[in-house]
Amino acid sequence: MRRYQMLQGVQVPNSNLPSIEITPEGRAMGAIPFWNTLLDPDYVSDNKIRNRAIKATLQNNEDPGTYTFSSFANGARAFNYPSGSENLLRSLSSTDINPERWTVFVVQRPNSDAAQAREVLRSIDSAPADEFSPRMGINTANSRASIYKSSSDATLRLGYTPPVNYNNRTVLLMFTFSVERGLAIFEDGVLGAAAPNETQPFTFGYQAGAVGWNRQMAGLVGMAGLLDADLSAPENAGYRRSIERFLMTKYGIN
Repeated sequence: MRRYQMLQGVQVPNSNLPSIEITPEGRAMGAIPFWNTLLDPDYVSDNKIRNRAIKATLQNNEDPGTYTFSSFANGARAFNYPSGSENLLRSLSSTDINPERWTVFVVQRPNSDAAQAREVLRSIDSAPADEFSPRMGINTANSRASIYKSSSDATLRLGYTPPVNYNNRTVLLMFTFSVERGLAIFEDGVLGAAAPNETQPFTFGYQAGAVGWNRQMAGLVGMAGLLDADLSAPENAGYRRSIERFLMTKYGIN
């Protein structure tokens, strides 16, 4: 995201100077540091998703298929991911992840058509034994938000089971980690689960091009993103709340 300074009362006679588009998300979240990735169904070109955290960056696709779109109940635009485990439609990361501290978030409304894991982030290649790699999302039963050991090891590092499953429910999920604080999962701005002893950083598959976003999501997906910081930390709580407030308002999450 771009940073800018607005000067009140200043007039510039040259109307041909370039201008900066100030979006609602820019006002709400643009001043937050640590941005790595921001994906948005409103910003797709030539069937590639733009990483709005980096100027003029389109993420490559790992799989064939064309993105289709729909809307959440309040009218906000959404990716409409088809059911079926063969419909991966992964968008490849355009930047490295900081393996020692990160926050991943996604707004989604999973459907109930098929039993398949809906993973917002997962390494493309299978991880060797004893390696740790990005893999997180909602389990095949649509009943638990999960962070797993690696792309090839489904050992659960942390899970959160809400009172009501995720079938046809719009939700904001946020997954956080640091080597100091371990893992945490937030749902709709509330801490659901934490594992402070899970302090092992990623060791495999976290580099640019090695991670796939929105793997077989099956349902509606709104904004998703990554920051190279642990937003569960007390010093980052204000940043976390700014993101949560904006996204919950944008997508009509109560």
